[in-house]
Amino acid sequence: MKDWRITDKMQLAEETIRSWLKSKGYPPEFLHFFFQWTLLNLYYNELSKESNEVDRVLEFGRKYGKMFSNIKNDAFDLIKTECVGKGRGHAPPDGWVKTASLQLRKALNVDLNSVCANCRKEKRTECQKIKIRP
Repeated sequence: MKDWRITDKMQLAEETIRSWLKSKGYPPEFLHFFFQWTLLNLYYNELSKESNEVDRVLEFGRKYGKMFSNIKNDAFDLIKTECVGKGRGHAPPDGWVKTASLQLRKALNVDLNSVCANCRKEKRTECQKIKIRP
């Protein structure tokens, strides 16, 4: 098992993420969430030993979830909106994004029907064709 230490690679990644986000002109309210989410993914990839994705998520959550508890509020706000598409405009989400969004909504008791009902009609139609991942 890897120790929980910020490696040089992680430190460089943090600096790179912050620099990249600043250059994109995102509204300030999104910067914290984007940074936390990107950093969470970096740590997840560095610290997980499992090969199966579901096992990796469970392992990481059990071992390190408390360190990222502040991201729960940001995730809650994010999943109350339509899924992030894999492109611009009415592009539907990737299967993994759709699956993760639905699972987070369920775990955080967000009404699935109300979120999907408020999704843009064209995107919702395309999204219905996307299969949920196992």
